[in-house]
Amino acid sequence: MKNKKNGSFRHFFRLFPLMGGVVVLFLYWNGRGETNQEMETSVDSKTISVNIQKVIKEVQYEDLKPETPLRFTAPPGRMMEHDFHIRHDITMRMPKNPMDASHGEVDPQQMKLAIRGTLVSAAYATSLSDRLLVGYRVSSIEMDSGEPSTSRQKELLQESMNHEVLAHLTPRGRFERLYFSPQMIPQARNLAREIILRTQVILPETPVSKWKSMEEDVTGLFEAEYQGRWGTLEDKKILEVVRNKISYLAINSDQASSASEIPTVPTGTTTGIIMLEEGWLRDLSTSEGLKAGGDSFLARIQRDTEAGLWFRKIWQDAERAKLSSKEMEERLSQMDGVSPIGLENAEADAEARRVDRLESMVGGRTFEQVFHEVLLPLLSSGKLLEREGTQARRLLAAIFELDPAQVGEALALMRSGAIPAEIMSQISTALGLAGTPPAQSALVELVTDEQMDPQVRISSLWAMATPKHPTLEAQEALQVLVDPTDPRGLGVNTLLILGAMSGKLNQYGGEGSDSGLAFLLQQEDSFRDAGKANVFLNAIGNSQDDRAFDVVCRYLEDSTARIRACAVEALSGMGNEGVSRILVNALQDKQTGVQVRAIGALKKRVYTSDIGGSVRNLLISSPSVRVRKSALRYFQKYAAKNPGAMEVIRLTASQDPDEGVRKMAQEMTK
Repeated sequence: MKNKKNGSFRHFFRLFPLMGGVVVLFLYWNGRGETNQEMETSVDSKTISVNIQKVIKEVQYEDLKPETPLRFTAPPGRMMEHDFHIRHDITMRMPKNPMDASHGEVDPQQMKLAIRGTLVSAAYATSLSDRLLVGYRVSSIEMDSGEPSTSRQKELLQESMNHEVLAHLTPRGRFERLYFSPQMIPQARNLAREIILRTQVILPETPVSKWKSMEEDVTGLFEAEYQGRWGTLEDKKILEVVRNKISYLAINSDQASSASEIPTVPTGTTTGIIMLEEGWLRDLSTSEGLKAGGDSFLARIQRDTEAGLWFRKIWQDAERAKLSSKEMEERLSQMDGVSPIGLENAEADAEARRVDRLESMVGGRTFEQVFHEVLLPLLSSGKLLEREGTQARRLLAAIFELDPAQVGEALALMRSGAIPAEIMSQISTALGLAGTPPAQSALVELVTDEQMDPQVRISSLWAMATPKHPTLEAQEALQVLVDPTDPRGLGVNTLLILGAMSGKLNQYGGEGSDSGLAFLLQQEDSFRDAGKANVFLNAIGNSQDDRAFDVVCRYLEDSTARIRACAVEALSGMGNEGVSRILVNALQDKQTGVQVRAIGALKKRVYTSDIGGSVRNLLISSPSVRVRKSALRYFQKYAAKNPGAMEVIRLTASQDPDEGVRKMAQEMTK
């Protein structure tokens, strides 16, 4: 118990880096001394968000995507000016005794920090062919924490922020290095880093509508998911991107090693508009949250952030355009160069820490030991499918990932026929969780072995949907099994798994993406003729591939409601802008099942007033309780950030004719 308490005490202090440089700035700004007057104009970070929403309404979206790769460009001398707002609201809940949570908590600690100003960027010549050199200068900066600060503190910060910060970026938008003037005080560097890094948007390798990226902010290394839409704004081509943080993989801390060690949950989105002709960011709006701590950490942190970047003007500066790459290299040599995100190191460190955790979990055990000491006793006690079984599968997955030879041991034992089918299915699941090429090869052998127990073949097949990076060999091996007339179901289910595999190859990049989709499309006729068009559509839906958009749309007019519903579901994961329009039209389908699917699919799209209005009309007019409840769940998703959505829920809570629907809405308002 003593060690546990000491660990909790250490964890308590490790939570502070999760707030990035906010705490440092807050403490610096609120130091004791003479006080200044409050800002002449209050800082409202939502203003930019509102402005961006107005801009988005003016965009004329297009379904077509550019054929050339998306890249940022910055010709020497190009200048841009943006207004920016950042607002942090932090709540810390701390134990009275960090050594023992049983003593309760102190009153929640509240911290607020609002920052606004002007950000001017300038492009410079560089000798690096694969990098951009951009300078950033923050001016007219105003900060407000609701607490007094000294005049001297403000003067020092303002003076320090007058120095230009240079940055090397990749053409896809990743910051690789920041260069600070030696005269910039640490607080100014932290503030500049916070402002500049918030402008980071990572473009895809190829012009796809959905992509993923590994990024780092002031909190740590995170995985992000992007969705892109092309269109025209003020007669210029633009790309609208929406980024969602999926999860943090590592935390920026000298002590904290990984996000799994500090429970960290990100929420919210970032919406950006990129001017394709100018090759640069126009506007940006962020609304995100972060919850950290709890459990053994005792302390808990909630950080809510609203931020925005609002385009003002663009121009060409002749003097800056004349500066040669040699002159800029000389200037860089006199500055302090730092890695602002350290992505390569962060990824390597995160991977090393992940391996360390796996090794710690395994503790030197082998597959054979886990089989005899864990799996067999769990089968006897009837707990194989309970929480203990889940832990056992994770343990096996760690063993398979760390030692490929253990995969061979498991495969040999499974082929011997000496293992109960129930345990073999659990081993198959563990192989999928491991996801390594040897593990995938083992699963393929199990699926294609006609002498293997049918239950094991099916469980091995479903496990093939788990690996993030399917191998081309696995994909090709499964294709030969596809058969819409297979009475065992294996040939039908294989198409669904191939759809998921094709989607991951397309999303994460990998050989076989094009051939995978081509194979899926080739199966249309045979599955339709066998009366299994729904399976074909579900497989396409699993791929989430925009290239199948037109094929799926043909089924929206099918005479069978189930097929139309499957078509709606298949479209839901695609990024094509035409999807939203089609889903709104599907709200008018005569069958409630199709309407419910359409509402669920729209929850995956970016919220707009037009979509919200269409769902609201259905909520008011539909005689189906099922449809109205689905519509309520749609508005529940957006209620926290959209007052209009919450108002719809409130009206439903008092006016819906069905008591069950009213009670459901009433619960949502609490």
